[in-house]
Amino acid sequence: MRRPKALPLDILGVLSCSVYDLESIQALKDFLSTYPFDKRQMGSDLEQLFRLYVDRVFVLPGRGVAVSGSVWGGVVQKGDQVFIAPLNQVAGVKTLHQHGQEVQKVGLHERVALQLQGVKAQDLKVGMLLTAKGYLRGFDRLDVQLSTYDKDPLRHNQSLGVQIGTHKLNARLLILEYPFATLVLDAPVFACYLDTAIISVNQRVWGAAKILNPIVDMLKKPVKLPLLKALAQGDLKSAFSLLVRAHKKGFGLLSSMQRFGCTHQRALEIANTLEGVLVDSKDFVLYPSETLKNVIYTLKNIYAQNPQALLSPKSLSFKHSYISPHLANLAFDTLAKEGFLKQERGLWLLAHQQLDKLQDKLQDKLYQLLLEGQLTPKAPYNLYDSLDIDRQVGDNALKALCQQKKVIRLCHNVFVAKSALDKILSVMLEILHLSGYLDVQLIKDKLSLSRKYAIAYLEHLDKLGYTYNQEGRRTLKNPPQA
Repeated sequence: MRRPKALPLDILGVLSCSVYDLESIQALKDFLSTYPFDKRQMGSDLEQLFRLYVDRVFVLPGRGVAVSGSVWGGVVQKGDQVFIAPLNQVAGVKTLHQHGQEVQKVGLHERVALQLQGVKAQDLKVGMLLTAKGYLRGFDRLDVQLSTYDKDPLRHNQSLGVQIGTHKLNARLLILEYPFATLVLDAPVFACYLDTAIISVNQRVWGAAKILNPIVDMLKKPVKLPLLKALAQGDLKSAFSLLVRAHKKGFGLLSSMQRFGCTHQRALEIANTLEGVLVDSKDFVLYPSETLKNVIYTLKNIYAQNPQALLSPKSLSFKHSYISPHLANLAFDTLAKEGFLKQERGLWLLAHQQLDKLQDKLQDKLYQLLLEGQLTPKAPYNLYDSLDIDRQVGDNALKALCQQKKVIRLCHNVFVAKSALDKILSVMLEILHLSGYLDVQLIKDKLSLSRKYAIAYLEHLDKLGYTYNQEGRRTLKNPPQA
């Protein structure tokens, strides 16, 4: 393995100091206070996102729990809501303190103590990340670029210590091609693109790792290495191209802040410069152009196997989760131009079909499926998928069947044909007469029903006024008249 180059460091000065030499301490203070350090301003999109790693948890007597740390990005103000990422919990910021003084807000690189409300002290730990809700997810793998000042290179599958902010944990190193590697962590972290992780071996600092891919895809090495090299150079356009080609069913940009350090808008601007890519700017998904051909092929198969299909972009998305409504619309429009499909009232049907006739037939088909299901019919949305129909169209047909009293709704997603319901009611009443009671377990044993259906039928008996229900045990109250 090639030895890594030493980490380049600029020596600003060398000062000898001793706590017993007050002049040397003063010289150090003078140096630090007068040296023209470059103070970073919030520039990148990621630096606009509030992040703070907790370095201390304490209780203020009579006031509640507080934490302290340095702000990695964004601004936090008194009265804000902060998201405690590892706890998946929101807490309110009651007050902010800097150097013993209460302040209204703090920003990038500033230290602060936050008095929190809505969280218990025992639940908080050093290393936890406070941030804004909805931006970051936790992952136990990170793709990184290693850098070091230590002469000893790391080994593949070596155990390491990792520190991100104040969060310390252990990891296993998988070297892809030096200096690119994957860290397999023993707990999830909420890291972001270009964050720095400190690497230690046997509790001795070895060097650092620049986080390139905080949301790790299970990509093969020939794809991952070019991706990491592009990310290391900040070439997001090339990174997007590689990821779109690797994700045939769409690559999402909703996590662009964490993954690429940029806003959704900036990610879309980059995506719109790519060739051979379909950009869904509403759902923030990128598709390779050949995916549209696959969707068109899927639609043709659906309508060839079921000429009475009535689909919409939304229903196609429910049926095939990778297809966004935008992509579905493109496919439907293409087939309409070919004369294969037509659109009426928001629904897509074969060009030679008549919508009113298809809707009339739909009630009969839906009723037949419920009859076939007998005591355990499928849930409505499963029935709609099997019929290749839009959910709203299916709901309307099912509602009409209920109004005609041909179908009875027992609960949220249990609809049963009235003829089947009458049969089971008769059986349950007979069991009641013989056993003296009914409960879920007895119904399950006697009729081989799942708990969901057993409860639905028992509650229907209650609604009819036939039974008393005492903690789940039913007894006969008012049997139906012969």
